[in-house]
Amino acid sequence: MANKVLAEIGVIGGTGLYAMEELKILKEIKIKTPFGDPSDKIILGTLAGIKVAFLPRHGRKHAMLPGEINQRANMWALKSIGVKTIISASAVGSLREELPPTHFVFPDQFVDQTKGRPSTFFGNGIVGHVPLAEPFCMAISDMMYKEAVKLGIKAHKGGTYCCMEGPGFSTKAESNFHRKMGYSIIGMTMATEAKLAREAGF
Repeated sequence: MANKVLAEIGVIGGTGLYAMEELKILKEIKIKTPFGDPSDKIILGTLAGIKVAFLPRHGRKHAMLPGEINQRANMWALKSIGVKTIISASAVGSLREELPPTHFVFPDQFVDQTKGRPSTFFGNGIVGHVPLAEPFCMAISDMMYKEAVKLGIKAHKGGTYCCMEGPGFSTKAESNFHRKMGYSIIGMTMATEAKLAREAGF
């Protein structure tokens, strides 16, 4: 798909992460995809000599609800410029007392409770089934966890991300149910993103 590698790593920023101060910006590009427009222009730059593409998931003005994000366009756009690896950051709610605000969590599983969002590139005559038993790249996750600890960041390795539909938050009954099910954190975007990333070959 990519004629020229413009970036090796794609960073998708969630709520509160609309830019990367450390990124030496080279240019911004607008990409058209078969699935429509991505969330925003893709920012291309370098970080420690590595080509990086940054995409704010909700747009730089946070103009999209979780269910409105064109995740397929986002993934297609990043793939089209040569990105091989995606690092995705999300703001989440905690379902565990040991995971207070400001702590970082590197989950190893997710449960998808979204309803009707486009979450596959397959269909319309194209049949495919990708393995999702291990939905995240644990080598990258482990590396990031270790670096976070070195930097003095309160970080936690492992846990299950519950992906709810939103945009409303959970009721007390729902939160209690999620805790009893053993979920660790809750958000509204990551499951769809992870599924599409796996299908796209990231």
